[in-house]
Amino acid sequence: MGFWDRLFGGARRAQVEAHEGAVRARDTLARGDAAGAFSIACAALSHNAVDPEALAIASDAILVLGESDTSELFRRAADAPHDVEALLELGSDLLSHELADVAVAILNEALLLAPFDAVVRSELSLAYAYMGRPNEVVATLAMHPCLADDPGALFSFAWASLLSGDLEAAQSSLAQLSQHRQAEPLTQKLAAALARTEVPPASAPPDARDYYFLEYGGVVLIQAETCGGRFGPLDVDTATLATMLGRAAFVLDGMGASDRPCVAANDASAALAEQLAQSLGTSVTKLPPHGRLPRMILVAQDAEDFEPLLPRFGSPAEVVTVALTLPWARGVAIAPDVVGALVRRARYSASTATPSELLDPALSLFLSTRKTRLPTADREAHGVCARCAAAPTGGRAQKK
Repeated sequence: MGFWDRLFGGARRAQVEAHEGAVRARDTLARGDAAGAFSIACAALSHNAVDPEALAIASDAILVLGESDTSELFRRAADAPHDVEALLELGSDLLSHELADVAVAILNEALLLAPFDAVVRSELSLAYAYMGRPNEVVATLAMHPCLADDPGALFSFAWASLLSGDLEAAQSSLAQLSQHRQAEPLTQKLAAALARTEVPPASAPPDARDYYFLEYGGVVLIQAETCGGRFGPLDVDTATLATMLGRAAFVLDGMGASDRPCVAANDASAALAEQLAQSLGTSVTKLPPHGRLPRMILVAQDAEDFEPLLPRFGSPAEVVTVALTLPWARGVAIAPDVVGALVRRARYSASTATPSELLDPALSLFLSTRKTRLPTADREAHGVCARCAAAPTGGRAQKK
């Protein structure tokens, strides 16, 4: 193989693979499988993100799936694959639809065309963050043209440095971030997370439970055996629910919150609040119809169930939040203090269960070593959602 073959052969192969993928996607759509066609088109774009055929078939497929706005963005990119703005808009939209892997491919092409575009770099870093790739976040933001002047980008750089183990870079960024008065919540969050790094990870390498504690100061009750502690789809059946409730009662008691009344965030969570209260030996009260929420344990099925109540949260010392599930692939408005499991999608096939008394020794050790840094003991745990608050679009989520 000659020099030029080695230099350009990879690019030619990528073009061929993208073309072949686009043809398969078109055939799949013709058979009436729009979802399958879109998946194949996205896989083709991972080889060549500006392939017009793959972009066009992705547009057609997702239009059949009912996403007309996203379809239009794909079509614009197909018509002008070297238009930075078209690629940026498409990549940002894909990120909001939990398609971070495709967004990374699209935004990397935009970055090649505009390597010093601050918005492109910020969006690409956010996509890498959603994929759990902090090293790429650091590499992307290291060339940000106005990093020190952009609190969101600076926080993302510091946070990714923290997750990748470069505490010196994170500490240095904290000093710069503190000079931005409007970024005080981000500064507090970063400072609290740096303080929590003094507690060693519970596992090697660290998993989702460690990272959730680092990011939010909270506790994840059930760890998936694979995927770094994160579930894909999860059916919360009777056995799973019993485990979650039993461990939640154990953790809340260990945090000194077991004397608070349990309150359901909505009707769907009423049975959960009753079962948890019974296990803790505390009372159940109804959600006050108006005003600031008083001292309580607020219980929900999904972390998103807390969002309508956000305007009513007062001091973070008053309300301890417990959710069975937290979606890890998209931003949410509040990161619960206690989470049953991190999931991509959840199905609740059970609403009642007797809390299990069988405890995980690893969870018990995790709780005892971090007790002084958990909610009710360390209220700095309540801050702004790291990845979401740093979003250049103004932020996708916020904790209390």
